[in-house]
Amino acid sequence: MVVVGDGRYKIPDELAYTTQHVYINSENGKIGLDELGIDFIGKPKEIEFLTKNKVEKGKPFASIAIVNGMITLNSPVSGNIKEINTDALKNLDQTYDKGYFLIVSPANLEADLGDLIKGDKIEEWAKKEAQQVARSVFNYKIIEVGDSTVGKTAIKVRFTDDYFKKDLKSTLGVDFGSKEVHFDYFGEDPMLGVEKITAKLNVWDTGGQEAYGGLRKMYYKEARGCLVVFDVTNAASYEHIPKWVDELYSNVGPIPVLLVGNKIDLVDQRKIKKDEAEKFAKEKGYLYIETSALTGENVLNAFTNLARLIYETKKK
Repeated sequence: MVVVGDGRYKIPDELAYTTQHVYINSENGKIGLDELGIDFIGKPKEIEFLTKNKVEKGKPFASIAIVNGMITLNSPVSGNIKEINTDALKNLDQTYDKGYFLIVSPANLEADLGDLIKGDKIEEWAKKEAQQVARSVFNYKIIEVGDSTVGKTAIKVRFTDDYFKKDLKSTLGVDFGSKEVHFDYFGEDPMLGVEKITAKLNVWDTGGQEAYGGLRKMYYKEARGCLVVFDVTNAASYEHIPKWVDELYSNVGPIPVLLVGNKIDLVDQRKIKKDEAEKFAKEKGYLYIETSALTGENVLNAFTNLARLIYETKKK
């Protein structure tokens, strides 16, 4: 057994693997996805088997729906299908046992195994792949700042718990929540293809009252990105944006900023026009997005866009 990723991944050394992390057990004909491959694809939603009778080496045998789209898996061998495991996704935590995809009778096993990763090649390959998984999963500390009552807590709760409570009290000091987001990153080098990134966002919702200014400074430390929130029905909260950005930069420097105009569901009470806020954000070099914590509109997009901006900034 090869153990990599600080003990997180177990890669049986009696199996053979494709570069997609599809394994074949030559003793019982099981085909599945190894533990590293499972982490690469994230949280699978469903699987569609593309063939019922036989598989061909290097040809697609299954398609898996994930958060960012579809992943097509190619077979490591050719042969007749003896069994299709329709419960595979329910048992992926036991991928080498109950979580296999197919059982096949290989037609020419010795020849098919020739170019697979096996034996003494497994450990070096698995170590490198584990490092790649680690690089594709990130933890970012996110700060929310802005005047009291602009909806920072409501935005955080909508993002982390997906609900809205009308009578949320103003945050006293600091509130906290976390959630993963997923996005594709297209780098400058097309040869590298698309990177599928998972980012765990740890969101710190800071109280907007002046009385908590000293406490907020403690929580700016190590922030990687910031949502500066104002209320589109409250002109004063918009005018105070520079003050909040100045406080942010004075504590952590020029980290990525997403300017958020909240409460767009209150159409008749709107005071700040969208094009005005977009122009201001562009002049300052911020991203801009409008949200409604009440309906959930654009809340997930706001955090995903900020996570992407943080990742892009780090890559440059």
